[in-house]
Amino acid sequence: MRVVITMLVLVSAACTKPNPDLCCNDAADCAAQGISMDHACAQGLICRGNQCIAEDCSDNTSCDASAPYCIGGTCAEMCTDDSQCPGFGGSDGDPFCVAGTCVQCRAGGSDCPASASVCQANICVQCATNSDCDGATPVCVDNACRGCGSNSDCASGACEMNTGSCLDASSLLYVSPGGTVVDDCTEADPCSLSHAFVLAAAGRDTILMAPGTYSESVAVPAGTTATVLGGGATLTNAITFSSSSKVGIESLNLQGGFTCTGTTASQESSIGFVNSTLGTGMAEIVIGVTSCNITMSKTVSPNFSTIQTAGMIITDSQVDLEQSSIGQVVLDSTTAAVTTSLTMNNSLLQALNKANGKFVTIDIAFTTISGPGPTDCVSDGTTVANIAEHISNSVFAAIPERQLTSTCYQNDMVNASGGQMLTTGLQAAVVQFVDPTHGDFHLTAASPAIDYASAAATDPIDFDGISRPQGNGRDVGAFEFH
Repeated sequence: MRVVITMLVLVSAACTKPNPDLCCNDAADCAAQGISMDHACAQGLICRGNQCIAEDCSDNTSCDASAPYCIGGTCAEMCTDDSQCPGFGGSDGDPFCVAGTCVQCRAGGSDCPASASVCQANICVQCATNSDCDGATPVCVDNACRGCGSNSDCASGACEMNTGSCLDASSLLYVSPGGTVVDDCTEADPCSLSHAFVLAAAGRDTILMAPGTYSESVAVPAGTTATVLGGGATLTNAITFSSSSKVGIESLNLQGGFTCTGTTASQESSIGFVNSTLGTGMAEIVIGVTSCNITMSKTVSPNFSTIQTAGMIITDSQVDLEQSSIGQVVLDSTTAAVTTSLTMNNSLLQALNKANGKFVTIDIAFTTISGPGPTDCVSDGTTVANIAEHISNSVFAAIPERQLTSTCYQNDMVNASGGQMLTTGLQAAVVQFVDPTHGDFHLTAASPAIDYASAAATDPIDFDGISRPQGNGRDVGAFEFH
């Protein structure tokens, strides 16, 4: 009896040893055949029909994916040199044998083409780090070179947003809140903002502000050409632009506002603001403009309650506002274009035309005018009617204070009950804003302003940067429903 038991144990032990001739290709195949995953074929054998067999070959085309390399007349799972690549079913773009597998390139080699010259994980890519990129596409993202999208993308700390290029440190004037008029305006020795404007010259005319609060008063010298990259910094005092200045300002909070004066038409200044806020620390007139061209994009200026404390007084100038939010404006002999913006008071239309025979021209489109105020777009009722205005695809969020009799409206809507056409091109309707009491003038899904804009309109985006149209047509006002 003892002998029989011993033999049964030996037989049982022998049955647990894997059969070297049985195999499976993957977990699903092993499960289907009831074979454990340790049934793998030895080198030189391939798994066919769950049997390990030696397969003769003349080249890689005689093999299959499980043993794709023909080595010494036998299909093998791993390559041993470049001559066996790419292997059965492989790509001609994988000509190098690395660690038993055919790959695209070898680390540290020059195997890749100029268009994707970096070898990363045995694959040719355009870049692995920013140092692999240059020119107009200096930033490496997901192994591809692209333009910079923020100042932090660049080693110099300055990105030219219009082109996506990183600016060289040698072209920059570095400033900081603690900088002085004797510092060199370099990255290692930043100066004051006032001193940087004095030093601005061709080839070194971009001013890079370090974050923080600047308390200096800044007077920009006449004829200055410069670009200011504010980086979210705050300037508490006013900045003054003299004649013939050409200055662009990006991402700066000008709490003290600004003034701009050009002495003659030939000496007009051009000042542009992008992603900035103006006059947030003041309660009186903060922006005075004479003989200047002002552009604002994605910029906010304050709201003031009366015409005596207007946010902007603009004379003999041109102003263009886009995707901006502005408070009160007084225009005198000025051309104004307002597109896809939010105004806090209807006094944008209060053009105080002096008795000088000049016109005030206002062109407003896709704008939401959110507060009460004078709205008749022919005359302000106190001076000669030298005001030419055109208002289209816009929304008045409050009942106008004046009788609307002019014909300058086109596909406009005023938030009022009744549903009647108040005057040509101006429709009364309950607009249905999301929360106008708290300043949210986005449209609800039931708003009649949806798809109400002229079919001929071509404005591509709304105040938030949402593409237009989102529905069958564009929505009137600053916000597209989406």
